[in-house]
Amino acid sequence: MNRFLNLIITILVIGVVIVCGIIIYRYATFKAHTITFHLNGASTISKSKIKCKRSINGCVITLPKVQRDDGVVLGYSLNKDDKEAKYKPGDRVLINNNQNLYAISYRDIVVTINQNNVDYLEKDKVNCLAYNEDVSCKIKMPLFNKKGYQLEGYSEKTSVTSALNNYFQGQEYDFDKNMTLYPNYNNVRYGNKKMVYEIQETYIVANNTIVDFEKGCSQDVINTYKKIVDDIYQKMPYYFLGTKINILTRKTFLNVWGGGGNILGVNYSKDVNDYPLSRTLDVLSSYGDDWMDKYYVLTHELGHSIDFYYGYGINHPKPITSNYYTTGGNQAIANQSDIKNLYNKYRLLRASARPLRDYAYKNINEFVAESFAYYFLTFTVPTKGYDVSEYPSDLKNTIEKYLCITKNNYDLTKCT
Repeated sequence: MNRFLNLIITILVIGVVIVCGIIIYRYATFKAHTITFHLNGASTISKSKIKCKRSINGCVITLPKVQRDDGVVLGYSLNKDDKEAKYKPGDRVLINNNQNLYAISYRDIVVTINQNNVDYLEKDKVNCLAYNEDVSCKIKMPLFNKKGYQLEGYSEKTSVTSALNNYFQGQEYDFDKNMTLYPNYNNVRYGNKKMVYEIQETYIVANNTIVDFEKGCSQDVINTYKKIVDDIYQKMPYYFLGTKINILTRKTFLNVWGGGGNILGVNYSKDVNDYPLSRTLDVLSSYGDDWMDKYYVLTHELGHSIDFYYGYGINHPKPITSNYYTTGGNQAIANQSDIKNLYNKYRLLRASARPLRDYAYKNINEFVAESFAYYFLTFTVPTKGYDVSEYPSDLKNTIEKYLCITKNNYDLTKCT
């Protein structure tokens, strides 16, 4: 009997069980595995590591509690950059090797918009989620409108006379904290004139651009421009860049800009060094019976916006905190060497050989605006557009490059 018990003990010690001369199981020696937990932006985890000895199928652990003091915890994942959790705290998880698990969490950053007596405010709160160790996230600024006023963007102060306007409506910015911003606006100022005119109708283009129609514009004019701006936006939404558009009666337009009807549209900003560029278009409502005329004026003036905003976009990935005219204005498209070379090339040709109308050669800024207008009317308008053969390939390639950069939020690497 004792010899039999010793045999059993010996078999167990060497790890073999024999039935009828057949080995049916062998005990294996398994080493412990370590599961390491990373905060990854969270505040605390109740356990930084757990060790377990695996069986033949692995070992099961209970995931520890995790907390984020300034945000929300979603759980754990194998990838620290994930925005969704694979596991929840308290889950029992089968482990069969060493592993790293990362807490997945986010911080909700909220920008509150004060009404500040505007006529229209798209949203009074906007937010974004900064995940894990991200210190900021992007928020698109909502549209606002004050009828008959020039819009100056948002600032942390209620008045444009007391602070820089750091944020343009319709543009995206990185925010790293909660804050309250105020929509700023100013009397439209033309030289020494201040104009506050009565608005008949406001039209919002796809939550991107404000179009104000002055009282006195006919319904036909209003309907025509609505169709045109919708069509431009559908084809090239980045043409607008949040620029405000005023469609004015002939009386008001001539009173403000003069020109005896030779001026059809004006793209301007509040030309004060303390404030960044905020583009506004004034367009003569009565110009042209043909819809192509109205297309032309709008795309020309919007071309000025693309030109001016380029320097801002390239030089200011974050909100402007200094004088636009010294830090960004000199980098407008009109100041780029390839555009200068094309301008000088074509302006020296005889008038009949030039690819654009004579007005394009008044100065380089008008050359840029005309190039954008002609490009749009040549390559994107389905009928009554300009002859493709008349648009030179070198100008086409250059304009397409700057449109690509604008479309891709000024990321030069995407438009080689």
